[in-house]
Amino acid sequence: YLVNTDAFGMARTSTRETGAEFQFALQPGANYAILFKCLSTAEEVTIPDGTVKIAPYALSNSTKVKKINLPESLKEIGNFAFRSCNLQDITLGKNLTTLGYGVFQGNASFNAINLDAANTAFTVSNGMLVHKASKTLVAVTANTKELSVPAGVETIAPYLLYANKNITKLDAPQSTKTVGEYAFYICPSLAQVQIPGAVTLESSSFWHAVKLQSINFPSSLRTIGPYSFCGSGLKEAIIPEGVDSIGAAFQRCDSLLKASTPSTATKMGDVMFFECAVLGEINVAEGVTYIPDNMAYGCTKLYFFTFPKSLKRIGKGAFSFSWLQEANLWE
Repeated sequence: YLVNTDAFGMARTSTRETGAEFQFALQPGANYAILFKCLSTAEEVTIPDGTVKIAPYALSNSTKVKKINLPESLKEIGNFAFRSCNLQDITLGKNLTTLGYGVFQGNASFNAINLDAANTAFTVSNGMLVHKASKTLVAVTANTKELSVPAGVETIAPYLLYANKNITKLDAPQSTKTVGEYAFYICPSLAQVQIPGAVTLESSSFWHAVKLQSINFPSSLRTIGPYSFCGSGLKEAIIPEGVDSIGAAFQRCDSLLKASTPSTATKMGDVMFFECAVLGEINVAEGVTYIPDNMAYGCTKLYFFTFPKSLKRIGKGAFSFSWLQEANLWE
């Protein structure tokens, strides 16, 4: 063991096991260790007993690691802790209470989540791990093709299936209110999405879902985050009444033909429809008071735009490099 103290007064210690070096931080005044880095050349890694927390990114990019054995003492696994390893499965112990987001991101062969029967913080079924208290779907196996989110789940965690090539369908229950940021980022096979109770779609949630041609935005929806559908295959973006915040959500949607914004949209991001190559028609509902900067910049097929009587300001470059031919103006 090697022990020293860092600038924050945290005691640091290192220990070597077969094919791995573990670097720990010892919590001041407490009798537990935080694993903040593991350098491994082995295919199987066993985290030492007594480890209570695995820090974010601790084993990230350990591409040779196929199996990680976790100690019973473990209570928390930080964000992206096992990102881009080569895990095939994981067994979570009875004392685990917290799992960060993106923990298993980039593990293309990750096909099984096992949970100690005595664990009371999570449930697992059909490759889906749900945190009970927060009602959040926190992890899914990489081989999932049709994701049917369990009833009662309110949040789909950020980075859930980031850059997953297998997912083709998302079917969420009425209870699901939030789709986390980057949850389905670059999912090239995702073609069907049902989120009937959604309130918030966070940033980049369906970024570059090129096979997603349509989506029924629910009446419950209030927020569409920046880049939510950027580069997707949507043909129409008919945003329902009730939505009050729309980020730069539809940039470079090369199949988008028609779009509309509701009267309730009080916050709209710049470059909302930036360089949508075939977008021909945009209807802005009465009640909207401004057109954001660069809203339809580079929309070279734009021929029709409805300006509401309530309009007070048109942002800079709103129609730059577009071919707007007809506008519905008030007298």
